[in-house]
Amino acid sequence: MASTGQKIAILTGAVLASTVAWVEAIAGGGVIGGGSPSRVPVTWMGSRHYTAGRGGRAPNLIVIHTIEGPKNASAAESTGRMFATSAREASAHYTVDSDSIVQSVDERNTGWHAPGANDRGIGIEHAGYAKQTAVEWDDPYNRAMLALSARLAADIADRWNIPTRRLSQAELLAGYSGFVSHDDVSRAYGKSNHWDPGPNFPWAAYLAQVDAARYSTGRYA
Repeated sequence: MASTGQKIAILTGAVLASTVAWVEAIAGGGVIGGGSPSRVPVTWMGSRHYTAGRGGRAPNLIVIHTIEGPKNASAAESTGRMFATSAREASAHYTVDSDSIVQSVDERNTGWHAPGANDRGIGIEHAGYAKQTAVEWDDPYNRAMLALSARLAADIADRWNIPTRRLSQAELLAGYSGFVSHDDVSRAYGKSNHWDPGPNFPWAAYLAQVDAARYSTGRYA
């Protein structure tokens, strides 16, 4: 019982801190919430599979994925169509390729992309595979895709007051706000074996681009 009580206290503190930051941002004139980006263009292809609402809480995670499919100019559109028409019960909020962003789920609703963190996560899929090497992640296609994704993530993070930092699994379980991989969620909650975007995803460079695209620096505790 003692360990259970401690976990509840940690979760409550983290959620309370997130709520306080949310209220303070509103009081200070910050832009909070909204179901779609305000600073990057997106194409809407609504998914069949999602849960309406967020269970009364604001999202506080951005979850990074790969589609486990080829990199090409229509990867975002192809994935968007799959989410819109497939019987497979899966959806992410966004898919990004080298020159386009497709939105499949309103951010105010719950996508089905990272079991364990769906209720508080906004999922961003990226063209390509988790098995990509560091060299492959640095090719021209991926550089263009990640630059576009970083602009999207900055827009999301500004509107939902999400800090530009990657969380540890312990921080994820404790309810903190930030960026995680699908692999982080799989390992933390044990509800999936997905390991995307893989060990060679360029986290430092990506988060630096996100931070540079924000209205103000997003690295806060």
